[in-house]
Amino acid sequence: MGLTDWLHHAKRGTGIGRPFQLYDLSPNEVRGVLTQLTPLLQQQCGVPIQAQRTNRVIYNTDLSLRALTTSET
Repeated sequence: MGLTDWLHHAKRGTGIGRPFQLYDLSPNEVRGVLTQLTPLLQQQCGVPIQAQRTNRVIYNTDLSLRALTTSET
């Protein structure tokens, strides 16, 4: 669901009431959404918005494969 659809459902009070998810945001993008976009949407649409921030840590593993010679096995 896009932002426009989510806003329509929120303003009308229809739909399931799912939150609108924004993934993989940088700290600057999070700050912009919280300080600029959220207050603007609340003011213009008349819908109270609650923001929940979830910090994710993604672990990556480097793997190196080396072919062994017969003397190493």
